[in-house]
Amino acid sequence: MKLGKSSDTSSDSEVYEISNELLDVFPEMESIWREVDLEIFWVFRCLADSIERKTTRRYSKKENVLYLDMNFSRDRFSSMSKDEQRFHLSREFYSHTRESLEKYAFPGIEVDRFMADLARLCVQIGWAEEERDLGS
Repeated sequence: MKLGKSSDTSSDSEVYEISNELLDVFPEMESIWREVDLEIFWVFRCLADSIERKTTRRYSKKENVLYLDMNFSRDRFSSMSKDEQRFHLSREFYSHTRESLEKYAFPGIEVDRFMADLARLCVQIGWAEEERDLGS
């Protein structure tokens, strides 16, 4: 397994910094799930509502990459604290990741176990509170 991320944000939010916290989680997740032949690539966007960008998912069978593109409202996020932004970003991250893995049912991935491993590691970057709110 290989995990990666990118972001497309303005300086009006902390989405870039918050999403970078995941870089500390990826190496251990890749190690735990090394037997699974899949790349997951997240894109974190914080754009103006007027752009009307939606959160999407796409699996490229040719590349064997699951692309998870999440959009957050710059109009809303610009008035939130970093902790509030982390709360909303992490909730979307957890739910969109879970829904996407369930939709595609990749061989070798037990979704509940994968999400439990991800949540356990995200405790180290301060995302624990949000995971409990998902009812997983």
